[in-house]
Amino acid sequence: MITLASVLVVLDDHPVTAHELELTEVHITFLRDGTFRLDVLNDPDWLLMRVEPFSGLPLSGRLEPAQRDRRLVNMETTFADWVYLYFDGQLANVVPTYIAPTRDGPRAPDNTQLGTMRLQGTVPPDARTFSFAYGLIMDPYPLVLLANDREPITYWNVGEYETDPFALTTVTPTPRWATAGTVLAAPASLAMVGFGLYWSFARSRSRQRPNGTP
Repeated sequence: MITLASVLVVLDDHPVTAHELELTEVHITFLRDGTFRLDVLNDPDWLLMRVEPFSGLPLSGRLEPAQRDRRLVNMETTFADWVYLYFDGQLANVVPTYIAPTRDGPRAPDNTQLGTMRLQGTVPPDARTFSFAYGLIMDPYPLVLLANDREPITYWNVGEYETDPFALTTVTPTPRWATAGTVLAAPASLAMVGFGLYWSFARSRSRQRPNGTP
């Protein structure tokens, strides 16, 4: 099992850059409500060329951006068949959505606007580990793990191979009730200590005879 102390690398404040060959990034975000969001960022022209042959539809050839993006919307289910997120070895159910490139959206180092295939689902309540594989790629790519209250961390994976299992406790956000419990525990502990000191003092006073005689 992989933990933060092994091969995960904490990122600094600089944004993660896409892989220069296939322009691929994968971001997995774990949310407080027990859901996950898996964003696969690619050059949309490359993505269409890669996923379309598996759709069973005629190949479209080179398209204008608007046509390409409409075609990729039709490829959402096919794409989801080639992305694998496992919890304790069991494949997660996902709902895919294609997000077309935008002027203010993610870009590659060469300024290529990247499209995003977003897969969303629910983390099983008793899950302890997760792993990931992307079956459409051959080169290394960064897998970036995100949670609301933690620093992003990245793991470089190779091609279509599945990652080793990650411990969910290292990347899932701290529940709000746990945070509140930590904050409230301090005053409660101090109150108990104060009560204990008062009780000891009261007992010592009750055992002390008048005029200080033993």
